[in-house]
Amino acid sequence: ISPPSREKMISELNSLEYNFTLVISWTVQRNLSLGAKAEITSDKYTVSLSNQTRKGIAKMMSSNDSPDVILEYIYPWYIKAPSVSTAKPVKQLLDNGNFRNLTISLKKEAGTTEWW
Repeated sequence: ISPPSREKMISELNSLEYNFTLVISWTVQRNLSLGAKAEITSDKYTVSLSNQTRKGIAKMMSSNDSPDVILEYIYPWYIKAPSVSTAKPVKQLLDNGNFRNLTISLKKEAGTTEWW
């Protein structure tokens, strides 16, 4: 991410004026020789980030030493990928009907190399 884009993202995360969403997507590849109708299936889930999460991500991006951030209820624990359909979360196996939390951290190396 370029420095101007990074500053813009940090500013928008902190402003709380607009909704800020995160999209999690998954892809499942199946073995066609086992009877699947489609080799690849995928789906996605979109969630609006809470103000606390937004502030945490902004702080993480703007400092060298910040705590991890928890993305609440963002990731399905189980995904069902039937042979002819999209890969959907198995709602019956969710914990109280909720997706799982993910903890993210921003790792930095000397220079400009970063990864989540």
